[in-house]
Amino acid sequence: MGEVLWFLLMVAAVEMMEELLFWRGDHLISAVNWLQKRSNAKKEKGVHAMLPDDKKFWETWGQANALYTRWADAHEINYYLLFVLYALDGQETMTQKKICDCTGLTKQTVNSVIRSLKNEGRVVLSPGRGDKREKQVALTEKGILYSQELLAPLHELERRVLDIMGVSRAQHMFNMITLFNTVFEKEMEKRRK
Repeated sequence: MGEVLWFLLMVAAVEMMEELLFWRGDHLISAVNWLQKRSNAKKEKGVHAMLPDDKKFWETWGQANALYTRWADAHEINYYLLFVLYALDGQETMTQKKICDCTGLTKQTVNSVIRSLKNEGRVVLSPGRGDKREKQVALTEKGILYSQELLAPLHELERRVLDIMGVSRAQHMFNMITLFNTVFEKEMEKRRK
């Protein structure tokens, strides 16, 4: 989804920067060394610098989401439908809350997409395992075929991107996204208390 793509872009950029050399004065210096020296210099002055531009993370994430939106538009797929189907893809069942958590979509948006899919015979709803009010969503055979038809070109594109990046960079990217998300969530929880 969008989160995967933005992180792929970010890690690829960092990995390339590790290999990138450029002239500084009369000698070569790696981009990573330059960034570290720049960051340390700012810290010494009392200025915190996560990246050369603190908004770069946000911009990269936004660009990835925009790419997925453009892909959906080019394939005449509603963006919200794409995300809901992506979340359900390969899952036996999933609650609407879990779909919201996975996609970042609102409950109302997810509910609207699920209702539409249900009316088309592409999903079925069943009572939740613990809380009976929470409905489990499952793709029907018709829904699985529909989902596979829509998502196959996207999965192929993502596979090509990951192949180009290479296994170690892709794994590094996934690890870093997971770490970022974990730390971000913990820091948000601390601030709520």
